Amino acid sequence: MKHFGHISTDGGPVLLATLSDVSLWRGIEGGVEGSDDDRVCQLVDADDTIEGIQIALGAGNAILWDVHGGGTVEVYLPENRHAIMLMRPRVDEEDGISALAAIAFSRDTYIGSITVRQGAVAILDSTENTSLMSGIDSVSGRIKGDFAFTDSTLVLSLNIGTYRCYHERVEAPDGLARRLYLEFSDAADVLP
Repeated sequence: MKHFGHISTDGGPVLLATLSDVSLWRGIEGGVEGSDDDRVCQLVDADDTIEGIQIALGAGNAILWDVHGGGTVEVYLPENRHAIMLMRPRVDEEDGISALAAIAFSRDTYIGSITVRQGAVAILDSTENTSLMSGIDSVSGRIKGDFAFTDSTLVLSLNIGTYRCYHERVEAPDGLARRLYLEFSDAADVLP
């Protein structure tokens, strides 16, 4: 897989959703029933074993993945655009990131699925309010808008279809990582 970029997080979950659905996400901005981010954090924080959840958002589903602490989430994408790997590394040396990314994926914990209907998926820190979106920067692949971090969003072109999402933890001599893997599937919510 090729390193595509990264997003910065404040420690809460990372949201993955189709570009059309992500525009409905309000992050920490409150409504009558509280903020989207508060509701998600309550779900994730209620059970330490939850690595991520699938939620309804717009016309489809979104995935929220718990990265367990603020920092950088690295994003990898293969040439065929049939998968994405997100990785939250904790390493002693920068060289350790490549070693963690190279470990074969084992599909430890199934989280859910999302269906990409228009060929793009957005990845962002769950605190961000996408009503502040003003387009996509074609050079950086980031959503334009007034966000908490300049690098807290990323948009990827993907093949249209349904993607299953799995979580795992990996270790190498120089560190460990939490990884989320989205892989192309013919049918939603069907385990291999």
